[in-house]
Amino acid sequence: MADTMGLDGDPAAILQALRRSIDNIDAALIHMLAERFRCTQAVGRLKARHAMPPADPAREAQQVARLRRLADDAALDPDFAEKFLAFVIREVIRHHEAFAANGATAAATPANRPAQAFGLPDDARLLLLLRHAKAVPSDEGNGEAFDRARELAPRGQADAAALGAWLHGSGYRPDHILVSSSVRTRETLDGLGLPGATTPTVTDALYLAGASDLQALLRDVPEAARSVLLVGHNPGLHELAWHLASAGPADRALDRGFPTCAFAAFAVRGPWRELAPRNVQLLRVGRPGELD
Repeated sequence: MADTMGLDGDPAAILQALRRSIDNIDAALIHMLAERFRCTQAVGRLKARHAMPPADPAREAQQVARLRRLADDAALDPDFAEKFLAFVIREVIRHHEAFAANGATAAATPANRPAQAFGLPDDARLLLLLRHAKAVPSDEGNGEAFDRARELAPRGQADAAALGAWLHGSGYRPDHILVSSSVRTRETLDGLGLPGATTPTVTDALYLAGASDLQALLRDVPEAARSVLLVGHNPGLHELAWHLASAGPADRALDRGFPTCAFAAFAVRGPWRELAPRNVQLLRVGRPGELD
């Protein structure tokens, strides 16, 4: 508006006229936002009443792309539009959880709330880095093909099942899964037996990947994802956990290494494409046999 409005004349009068327009726009925005969030709250209640998942990654990805296009057409910062949508999505989930917790319906299933198990803040996303469970022995002389084909040992199968039972009991259900193409990582994921889990992305890029490559792959995660599981290998996975935790208080659990079937859970604030130590918080490190 300022670009098309004449700015010649009495500056005080022009400023007053601009402020009247700003006040009118602000009033309209408040009323529009009030209606928007009435609908947002109703969506949360509707989902809780009918035991629907609180998040809809496919719909959210479409909305992110749509709002970024609209913002770009309107010469508005697309990142601002995306952050606004992320806030709206958090409100849907918050009202879903509050309504379900208040006993709105006896038929509703528990919401996807890993907060109790991991101490996840309400305004954060969850990243779970999981090393594969124990596999059958390897011999360096057998080559990469043999290593990729290594299956889980009996102890590894038991560990994966035990961790899966604990995750299931915590209500954990990732909406985006990345898994190395090796047999032992895929069998670890299968062994978790996560109910209703999304279809995983199986990729060669995760096989024995280093920390920087793992971080780059996570930065390509769809922004609509609220809970991400990555199943991979040491030493890269342990190095990435160390790197992401480096901006926070020291955690002695990572000092003990990152054994098979160990996980590190992080709270992530901000977009995935900006994943870095400054915007993550280490929540918990654990493995089967050490979980309460």
